Amino acid sequence: MQALVDGYYRDAVSSFAASLERIFEFYMKVVSLAAGLDGLVYDQTWKLVAKQSERQLGTYLALYQLENKVVSPVLSPKHVSFRNRVIHEGYFPTVDEAVDFGQAVVDLIQPLLNTMMPRYTHAIEAQSLLHAASAKIKTANGAHHVVFFDNFILKFDIEADDWNPKTPSFSKSFRSAASRSTTAR
Repeated sequence: MQALVDGYYRDAVSSFAASLERIFEFYMKVVSLAAGLDGLVYDQTWKLVAKQSERQLGTYLALYQLENKVVSPVLSPKHVSFRNRVIHEGYFPTVDEAVDFGQAVVDLIQPLLNTMMPRYTHAIEAQSLLHAASAKIKTANGAHHVVFFDNFILKFDIEADDWNPKTPSFSKSFRSAASRSTTAR
C-alpha cells in the first residue's frame, strides 16, 4: 500500500504478486499442518517447488480442490498477463493499473482467509507460532526480534461480511489514503 501512496507502482504490483504467492504458501502450510503432515515432509516437498512459482500455484490448486471440492479462484488471464509484463518485461504501470491489480489480489486473499479461519483456526495459530519461532532462530544472536503479526490473524473477524457492496474497496481506500497524503504535504 505504501508503495502506491509513494508512487512506486511497479514495486506495488510486485509486492501484491508476492503477497498472493505467500498466501497460497500459507494455505498449503496450514492445511498440511491440520491434516497432520510431518513438517519435514512438507519442507522436502516445498523445496521441490520453492523456486518455481508455476509449480507452487499447481501445488496450491491441487490441494485446494482436494480440501474444498471446487476449483480455487485465481487471477484472471488479464491480470496474469499484466503481472508478467510488470515483473518480467519491466513495464511501468500507471496508478490505475496498479490499483486494479491490487484490488484483484485483495479479492482473492480476503475470501481465502475468510474460509480458512473457521475451518483451520488451530492450525493457523500453530503455524503462526512456528513461523515466529523459526524467524527468531534465524535472527542473529543479540539482534532484536519483533513479531508484529502474532495476534493479527487470530483477531480476524470471521463473521464479517467482507463482500458487502457497501464495504469500501481496496481501490477506494487507496484513493482516500493517497489524497490525505498529498494534502498533508
